[in-house]
Amino acid sequence: MQQLPKSFVLLGDFNSRNISWGCSHTDKRGKMVDEFLDEKYLFLLNKYKPTRHNISNGTFSAIDLFITNSNFATLFEWHVLTVYNSNDH
Repeated sequence: MQQLPKSFVLLGDFNSRNISWGCSHTDKRGKMVDEFLDEKYLFLLNKYKPTRHNISNGTFSAIDLFITNSNFATLFEWHVLTVYNSNDH
């Protein structure tokens, strides 16, 4: 965190599940990410929409996260595209 600039955005496949961002359950990594967000006063801009489609079993999850600090929190909107093409995210 100390190496990040004053304003920043973190985007990515965190491969963590938590009901607080739209998953059906919370796993260990999801708890860790949630605690990190609270501890560092960060904002998760996800809006309870799934970001990954598991083609093999037809399930959806929200493991791709959009995180920022208070400097950027009001400048972005979170939207999920529903066309997956050849990617499952």
